[in-house]
Amino acid sequence: MELETDLPEHCRDYLGHLLNSAPEVLIKEVRMFRKVPELAALDPDAAFVQVVRDPRAVVASYLFGRDGRHLRRFSTVDDFFEDRSGRWFWSSRTLSKILLEQP
Repeated sequence: MELETDLPEHCRDYLGHLLNSAPEVLIKEVRMFRKVPELAALDPDAAFVQVVRDPRAVVASYLFGRDGRHLRRFSTVDDFFEDRSGRWFWSSRTLSKILLEQP
């Protein structure tokens, strides 16, 4: 659903409710990049804040775990890359194909 450009009505209603719940509202969404026009229609005066995390920190967090608790599983470089390629969250080929088909 994150690749679709429209918001379902119940999502639009929910976001509208949140936006009207206080004078200033912060909504954190990480999968709405294709829905910017819909979001702008909900609140034309809204601002976007993009937070970028160091990709090395993301990889370390996924693979090594909090406080490096899985670090012992990677005694060699080959262990690291073998594990990395088999994990579902690294499998982006399907997502990439769909994105490439989009205008």
